[in-house]
Amino acid sequence: MTPLSERFPEIGRYAASELSRMRVIAAVATTVLIGACFLSMACSPLGSKDELFKGAILVQALVVLVYGTARAAGAVRAERQEKTWDMQRLTPLSSFEIAFGKCIGAPLFSYFLAILMLPWAIVGVFVSNGAVSFTTLLGSQAFLAALTFLAVSSGLLVSSHTIERVSKPIAEVLGLFLGIFAITVFMGVVTTHSARSHVVYFDHDWSEFPWLTTSALLFGLWAFMGANWRIGRDLLEGGRIWRLPAFMAFLLLFQAGLLEENYHAITLAALVLVYAAALLNPEGHEQWRKWLSGKRFLSNDIPVAVATSLSYVLYAAFSTEFLLLYWNPQNNADWRMPLLLSLFLVRDCAILQGFRFFKIRYPEAITMIFSGLSYALPIMVLKSLDADRFIYIFAPYPDDDVGVIRNILPSLLQALAMLSILLLVIRKRFWAAASAGCKP
Repeated sequence: MTPLSERFPEIGRYAASELSRMRVIAAVATTVLIGACFLSMACSPLGSKDELFKGAILVQALVVLVYGTARAAGAVRAERQEKTWDMQRLTPLSSFEIAFGKCIGAPLFSYFLAILMLPWAIVGVFVSNGAVSFTTLLGSQAFLAALTFLAVSSGLLVSSHTIERVSKPIAEVLGLFLGIFAITVFMGVVTTHSARSHVVYFDHDWSEFPWLTTSALLFGLWAFMGANWRIGRDLLEGGRIWRLPAFMAFLLLFQAGLLEENYHAITLAALVLVYAAALLNPEGHEQWRKWLSGKRFLSNDIPVAVATSLSYVLYAAFSTEFLLLYWNPQNNADWRMPLLLSLFLVRDCAILQGFRFFKIRYPEAITMIFSGLSYALPIMVLKSLDADRFIYIFAPYPDDDVGVIRNILPSLLQALAMLSILLLVIRKRFWAAASAGCKP
């Protein structure tokens, strides 16, 4: 047993099953055969000299980004499906030890395959006759490692949030989609990379590989922290209310250096994040009762739906300030978009929680369908009637032809209406039940 597996027993458990003697022998033979095929192609008079290098890193990316991410995405869900998760919760392992063990252990065989392909990538540099440099090799391997950390951590994040109704194959398919997206990004960067490749960030030129590697590591760290936090909830560890607002602040700062031209994107990434967080955390009555019976509003027991809504409202306020000061050269109504999106988000989160309180089957799916139809149908009807000027009433649309108050008022009224209904439900189900001395 190695010191790493002693510190993280999950790694030792996965190593015993993933790295059996027959699998190791088969992996070595397979990588030797694949490398030999790429080498023959590179040495062929009709072949490209960098064929071996590109083929080797493509195989590396396939095994760690696609297969490895799929394995991580099914790690926690597999434990729940096989009824071993509750047993694991009784062990003295902390959430970090479990999360790190699964991040390393679940894709362990894919890491082994990637390491076996590394010598072929090095040989590919030698046989390329200068077409590939060792700087490109080091940069691509560092970027692949960082992107793998991001993809695997994201897969573990998906797996840790997967609810009971979602089977392990579906969770792994979600991880598969994450891996396919990651490998598309990786191969797109590697195949177009040159010594002059750079990224303009905050008006400074940065080398492409170091900047991308650092960015992937930072986002991977946040994804891992999210998975660690969700696993910690199952272990009854205390939450950290500051994590989501802190990530939103990081996301705003990160995008600030990139969005001189496409500044609309500042609202989209954060919006997807908070929607996903609200949908993937089906908190029931007990969580709300615990939070409402507490003494502080901003406590670690705050429901995720409330925390995400408040975080995005703050995010929208700061991003609106940025849009007004820096990112709105046309001086149009686009600066209103974060505010409009935050109000519609509050409306949708209130609807989602209302469906959960009334114990409607599949409230997350019903909310997504209801919200999608509430946006799409009015827009389709208004466009067919040539009444585009009223779209802002039903969807987050910054309209230059109307004033600020008139543009924001419909979304504000909808958010307040849904919050009022939700508040009535909360008063009836929690406060009245608490005064009567019974459970909601």
